[in-house]
Amino acid sequence: MRALKQDAKEKRYGRICVLLGIILLGTVGCSHTVSDTPSIDAEIAEFLQVSASQAESLWEGIQTIDQHSRAEKTTVHVRQAFGNEREMYVLYDVTFSTEIDLQKEENNGILPTTVTLSGVGEVSKAGKGGSVYTIGINGQTITYLSYFESNLDQYPEGDLLLALGQFKAGGKTEATSIADEVHEFSWTPTTHGTILQGDIVTKEGKTIGSVSVSPFSLRFAADSSSQTEYVDFLRSIMIIDRNGTAVRPKGGSGGGAAEDPLGKEPLTNIAGSIDFRVLLELSDVAAVQIDGYTVPLSKS
Repeated sequence: MRALKQDAKEKRYGRICVLLGIILLGTVGCSHTVSDTPSIDAEIAEFLQVSASQAESLWEGIQTIDQHSRAEKTTVHVRQAFGNEREMYVLYDVTFSTEIDLQKEENNGILPTTVTLSGVGEVSKAGKGGSVYTIGINGQTITYLSYFESNLDQYPEGDLLLALGQFKAGGKTEATSIADEVHEFSWTPTTHGTILQGDIVTKEGKTIGSVSVSPFSLRFAADSSSQTEYVDFLRSIMIIDRNGTAVRPKGGSGGGAAEDPLGKEPLTNIAGSIDFRVLLELSDVAAVQIDGYTVPLSKS
């Protein structure tokens, strides 16, 4: 099972994780313009703490979307995508009709409960629900940043479909419906980026797993481990820089493994990820230490 990612920014920004679903009702269309020469949006850069040098080195991962969709109670403007072939942040504004008073206490914490990204016309393992951060409020407009990651090595070829809507306020337990409409957006992704990869190899030369690292996350998979609990496996993961210094990655983690209920047998079928709180500078990364193995990394 995949655990929900949590970090200290949640105290400042609203967030909710939602599951991939097919929305059959209340869907509205959109018009679009896609720019070929984008620069990173200042609000994305501030939230992710992207420096000017990082933004320059990650320019291939920036795509201006600039699509609009209007419904009865909400108007959505999808502004920009930032990521690579397997993970993506999407920045968008939602303007609520004046009948919805955003200043009322009961309307605090309005979030979309449908937020999915997948291939157009395809319900596949590659798509999934996204996390949502509220990063700004201006009058009747709320700015959100959603984070998506493919369950596979990359999103399917062709256009991507973003579905978002069914806005609610007041949290999960006593949520109040604000607007049921769902907006759809599609575009051909041009976001690309470097991903470092390496294999987990035993002393006998047997490959038992793999590790991949991007500026946004670290992913791993292994057939087996010397650990008996998944949390201990996670604690074994360190990033080794070019100077040989090992640093524990900071961010939300998810994943799981087949565990012995009695906690006596080693783990098997291990897979998971760590999503970084601050973007990782890949030029500084040499290897990953995991479950007692040192895994040298190279570009995929």
